[in-house]
Amino acid sequence: MNHIAAFLLVLCDEDEEEAFYFFLSILFATDYCGLIVNDLLKLNSFFYCFERLLNIMFPEMNSYLKNINVNGGYFLSPWFITLFTNAFNNEDGKDNLKIMVKIFDLFLLSGWKAIFKIGISLIKNNSIKIFSLPYEKLVHYLNNEMIHSDFFKNDNYKELINISLNFKISNNLINNLRKEFEMKTNILN
Repeated sequence: MNHIAAFLLVLCDEDEEEAFYFFLSILFATDYCGLIVNDLLKLNSFFYCFERLLNIMFPEMNSYLKNINVNGGYFLSPWFITLFTNAFNNEDGKDNLKIMVKIFDLFLLSGWKAIFKIGISLIKNNSIKIFSLPYEKLVHYLNNEMIHSDFFKNDNYKELINISLNFKISNNLINNLRKEFEMKTNILN
């Protein structure tokens, strides 16, 4: 959560009280706290949903990742837990303020589906690189380097947002996938 807090502090011109209340609003309005309680059940359901959505929208990538045994848990945690604010500072030490503001706008406007859409967009845009990397380098790339790719920099924020908006993901679809995850989890237990 420190990534989110740091971003909000910058966004609020270092007004700590305003950033604090903004952060509280995010926690309550989006059930953010649900990600990190109850044995990470919500986070795990998001992993499941993401993989299912990836299978629907980009089946070649989903098959490729499954074939080399790379599951969403390897790289999705920081995306959901930090709401992509772990990309706020790029490798050059420059702030990606424009793109982070757009991501937060989408998140606050449409909820968690915005994070799913941006994640799938990020994978789709980096697919050539993902398909070319061997397993060892791929896991590192997905965890660390992809979030700092050129696609995720201020200059490209319009492209990222446009690609994200083109994915037809509804909150209803995500809720149905979460219910599917819950049923599978209950059956296994």
